[in-house]
Formats: sequence, C-alpha cells, structure tokens
Amino acid sequence: MNLKEKRQQEQEEMKNRRIEHILDCAFTLFAKDGIDSVTMNDIAKEAEIGVASLYRYFVTKEELAIQCATRIWKQNTNEFEALFFDDDYISKTGLEQLTVIFSIFCEMYRSNGDFFRFIYYFDSFIHRSGVTPEELKVYEGSIIDTKDIAMRAIQKGYKDGSIRRDIIESDGGSILYYTLMHSLMSLAEKLSLSGDMLNMDAEVSGAIQMKLLSQLFINSLRSPEA
Repeated sequence: MNLKEKRQQEQEEMKNRRIEHILDCAFTLFAKDGIDSVTMNDIAKEAEIGVASLYRYFVTKEELAIQCATRIWKQNTNEFEALFFDDDYISKTGLEQLTVIFSIFCEMYRSNGDFFRFIYYFDSFIHRSGVTPEELKVYEGSIIDTKDIAMRAIQKGYKDGSIRRDIIESDGGSILYYTLMHSLMSLAEKLSLSGDMLNMDAEVSGAIQMKLLSQLFINSLRSPEA
C-alpha cells in the first residue's frame, strides 16, 4: 500500500467512525425523546459537530432514522446469531427452538428497553413521513434475518410434530410468525414506553408480563402428541 492509498484508508476509517458516532448520538436522542421532536440541530449538538457537517453525511432526518433502525436491528441480530448455529440449538425440536427465541426476546426487553422505544417511534415517524418501500429495503433486509430464524423453527416444528400442524399447514407458518412477533413487539413497545405510567402498572413487572405471554404462546402451540 503506497502513501496515497494509506491516507485514503485512514480518511475512510475516520469517516466511518464519525458516522458510527452520529448514529449512536441520534439513536440515544430518538429513543429518549421520539424522532419527530428531535431536530438535526439537536443531533449535531449531541455529536459535537456542525450541522452542516451532519448534512454531509445524512441529507435528511428520514435517512438518518432509517440507518439508525437498520443498525440497531443488525446489532441485536448479531449479538445472538452464533447461538442459532450451536449444535445444542440445532438439535432441539422446533417448539424448543421457538422457546429459545422467545427467551432471547424477553432478555432483549429486560436489557435494552431503548430498542423497543426507538422502534415504536420509528414506525410512527415512517408512517407519517411518506417514506417509500424502496427507501426501506435495506432496513427490511435486517428484519428478514430475524424472520428467517423464527420461520425455520416454526417449519421444523411442523415437520417434527412438536408444533400443532393445524395452525401452520395453510400457509407454511407465515401468519403464525407475524402474529407471534407483532404481539411480542407490541407488548414490549408498550411496556418500554409507559409500563409504569399508572400506579397499577407497577404491580407486575414488564419482564414478568413478557415471560408470561411467551409461555402462553408456547403452551398454545404445543402439539398434543409432543
């Protein structure tokens, strides 16, 4: 590598570090205050850069929010990815694999409430901002990785008889997947946003509610023959 190439590499690495820092700062503000109320000036101030510099990296707040969402989904997926290739996980029945997936989901809620608050704000922001499906393709790709893991468990459960076949056979499990994930996501988002807003909400912890919903799903999915 000659001196010019080395310099270009150093500049690229510096640029990537700055982008990562901006995304970290934006995510913190978005998860805390919501995306609509946070301005590009707020993000520039948090990142300790000029707003003109911020716009050189991200032309719009929509673009910045989408990159934040894509990044946080990938980070969460990567954190647990190795588990799904572990021999112990692979040897489990489909229902047992779903149980593992649900337990990971519950752990994410317990340890990373900011993620679920951000996703709630992101969905609302995108719905109102007129972002096209084409602009969300990369973000959608990060979610598909998660879907594939769950779908493999569902389809394995169908084949090995550990999951009730009557709720899978009509479409291969897609309806079941979306019903399960939307239910868990909705509860996690609600609890992360306002889990202790009312006095009665404090009577039962969000983590216990997430665990109970997961157990109810698993019990309802279990095949009578399993």
